[in-house]
Amino acid sequence: MRRSGLRQNWRIEHPPDFSDDDKDSIRRAFPENRQPVLAACDDIEAGIRIRVDGTVVDASLSGLLQPKTAIEGSMIGRIKQLAKHHD
Repeated sequence: MRRSGLRQNWRIEHPPDFSDDDKDSIRRAFPENRQPVLAACDDIEAGIRIRVDGTVVDASLSGLLQPKTAIEGSMIGRIKQLAKHHD
């Protein structure tokens, strides 16, 4: 059975100068008893990076500017790696 996304451990990484209003907006999107970890990261200039149980959604400026082929190659490599573990 797959767990609901809000029951998992969320880590939301943000720029060091992320505003308190932005942090509050993120916190309001989660139930009181399942608040995400908010972490300032020096390598993020703008945007956020979301990590949930090994899955990463990089919506930071640098993540969004990555060449599409680099992302595809990384995903294919990861899928192949996971497939080996399931055999």
